[in-house]
Amino acid sequence: MEEKYLCSHCGAELTQEEMTEFEGNIYCADCLNDLTTVCDCCGDRIRRDEAEGDSETTLCHHCYDYNYTTCEDCGVLIHNDDAYYDDDSDYPYCQSCYEKLQQDTIKSYNYKPEPIFYGSGVLFMGVELEIDNGGEDSDNANELLMLANRNSEHIYCKHDGSAVCVTGHTRHATQGDKKKNYNNYPFAGTCKNLKFALSHNGVLINDADLKKQYHLPKTKIATDSYIAVQLLEKKKQLNVDSVKFMAENISGSFAFSILDSSDTLWLIRGDSPLSLVHLPKYRLYVYASTDEILYKSLVDTKLFNEIKTGSFEEITVRSGDILRILPNGKFLTDKFSYTDYSDFHWWDYSLKDDYIEELKSVAAYQGFSPEVVDTLLDEGFMPEEIEDYIYCME
Repeated sequence: MEEKYLCSHCGAELTQEEMTEFEGNIYCADCLNDLTTVCDCCGDRIRRDEAEGDSETTLCHHCYDYNYTTCEDCGVLIHNDDAYYDDDSDYPYCQSCYEKLQQDTIKSYNYKPEPIFYGSGVLFMGVELEIDNGGEDSDNANELLMLANRNSEHIYCKHDGSAVCVTGHTRHATQGDKKKNYNNYPFAGTCKNLKFALSHNGVLINDADLKKQYHLPKTKIATDSYIAVQLLEKKKQLNVDSVKFMAENISGSFAFSILDSSDTLWLIRGDSPLSLVHLPKYRLYVYASTDEILYKSLVDTKLFNEIKTGSFEEITVRSGDILRILPNGKFLTDKFSYTDYSDFHWWDYSLKDDYIEELKSVAAYQGFSPEVVDTLLDEGFMPEEIEDYIYCME
């Protein structure tokens, strides 16, 4: 009688010809295909949830670490042999971004050519001239280069890298003891290419499941939001692909801000509110969870005059948007596949019975008195409607 085997995942009965053994487990063909894949580089079979690469190239950890990198500008996956490097910088670029970089009259902040020395002696000196309030006009830069370099190369132009980014967060705790500071935002993270600080507005409902699914390390941080840091670190790169991976895996309400060590600000919005304004006079972007909170934060500063006079630009960040603001002020926008969790509310997840008190606490954090909540309840508003009003003023 032919020996039978059971699939470790679905329990189907299999013959020896029908079964495949992987990492000590027996799988049928369907489960093997669903749970595993093959590295395009070395051919080894790996778990799908541990695969690296992108939508076109599947890689094991080893092949990714030793043979691939990502473009510093667009984030596309590139083989090490196909990577381009800008002069003496350590930043890799794909061919398209590298060629564009070389054509730019105004070079990137990381541009650092080999110095050219003129004359003789023991001391050589150079000059850095910072030009402010004039914008970054390629035609003007080109005219300066033609004048200064008409006989020999003396100057080059590049974007100013002296931008200062500041991020902070006032937390309404729904998970994790707020008295233990390691549970509070922003959370620090490290990828192979960058360090970053992450903040989150909302509540996630599948953090425990994701930790099991992706075999993420245990941590003393009890806040649901920290799963976002762990998912980014799992991908080992902070780029568009890894941010999409994070945003498309989590469930719940969220808006994330990520400030990385290159001073690039990432804004990722699910269904939590997010308000962003640009103050051109000060070359400044300011963001907060709602318009009201944003404007209240500016009211005692000279920046509020820009709001009063209408000298600002409101920038819409929609659900499913990934927005990057580079140190030079340039915008890059991408999309992720967004699942609407508008029917999910934080009190569904709360372990406390008296969610009305929690709602009042959230309202106070947003600038509304407890009496406002009582009045709205007395007028027949549901808690869901009050939450929408508190967060979105709708």
